[in-house]
Amino acid sequence: MKVEKRTIKILVNITNYLYYEAIKSLLTSERATGEGQQYIVECSPPDGKFVPDIILADFCSLDKKLLSSYPDAKVFLIDTGLELEVIASILFSHNIDGLLSCDTNAHLLKKALRAVSSGKMWFHNKQVKAFLDKAGFFPGRRG
Repeated sequence: MKVEKRTIKILVNITNYLYYEAIKSLLTSERATGEGQQYIVECSPPDGKFVPDIILADFCSLDKKLLSSYPDAKVFLIDTGLELEVIASILFSHNIDGLLSCDTNAHLLKKALRAVSSGKMWFHNKQVKAFLDKAGFFPGRRG
């Protein structure tokens, strides 16, 4: 018996339009839809009819007004090379459900989106290790 996967609606609110187009193409291509998961990807600002499941944003486009317009949407931050202290501040000041490294590959992006849309949190292993290292959980290790 085949399990039907629900469509994930994503609002991409990032400062670089080229990145938006790349993400949209990646998630809506024939190959992506052939994997069984359907995505609807829109660019900010939406027309008011589109209600996203996930908002994918970078630091410069994290807009509290936009986020408050969709209180049920999960928020995914794309780390574009921010300092750990800045990321920590964002995590505490916004309701972030996931954090993607800028070097996340297509497979991990899709896996992360599915995880977050199902109610889980997602943080790239590289970033978790960096936070733990900074907090001193790896004594004797040189960064």
